[in-house]
Amino acid sequence: MYGTIIAVNQRQLDISAQDKIYQAELSADLAKPTPGDQAEFEPLAAPSVLQKGAGRLIQISKAQLPQDIAWSGGNYVEGHQVQDMDSSFELCTEGADFGQCCTLLAKKAQEAHANALLQFKVEFVKRPLHQPRLCRLSAVPAQIKGEVYKPEPGISLQLPTKFLRRNSPNNAAVRYRIVLLICLLMIVEPCLASLTRQGLWPVIIGEGLMAALPIFCLAAALLSNPRRLVFYLRKAKRGPLKA
Repeated sequence: MYGTIIAVNQRQLDISAQDKIYQAELSADLAKPTPGDQAEFEPLAAPSVLQKGAGRLIQISKAQLPQDIAWSGGNYVEGHQVQDMDSSFELCTEGADFGQCCTLLAKKAQEAHANALLQFKVEFVKRPLHQPRLCRLSAVPAQIKGEVYKPEPGISLQLPTKFLRRNSPNNAAVRYRIVLLICLLMIVEPCLASLTRQGLWPVIIGEGLMAALPIFCLAAALLSNPRRLVFYLRKAKRGPLKA
């Protein structure tokens, strides 16, 4: 089975495969991976709602990133000079699939006339009661010049400021759903109480519905786990980068 490494804790790896989480131990003959790398493993125990599955790691391969743009976890790309960079903003993508997030991030960087993504970071966000993780990527767009990558002549970076957000769109969707459920509760509960007083149904049924509705809203809020593929721009939390 193949999956994406989402967390590295000493010699323990968390691997996401088919929206399930497996844990495997890193053997001494394998190099320590980073989140986003691909893993081949043999499942030993199936995961449950509250517990991760177990697996035996076979091999690890580096993440397959789009090659038409440079990727770097640092402030530079070896053999290239940074020509233009705005370190006050980060391009971000998030969704259910690491590969799709990488493809979208590269596409949006090229639309901004960047040919490099610096300070590239991978994060897999876990929500309570959910095994599937939200993949979130962030990077600083830049124009670099060297033997492999060259910027477009006479065109500077053009960041898509219309996509500027202060928070994650998927996190905002969770809060939006919670607000909708609270509004539903505040509207429907008085209606149920009024209909019960009018004798539309037996009192025990009305009280049961009124008791079940808050439980339903709470369960719906806890089970909400949006992982829509989205792109956005955010202000960098760290200080300015040095080219």
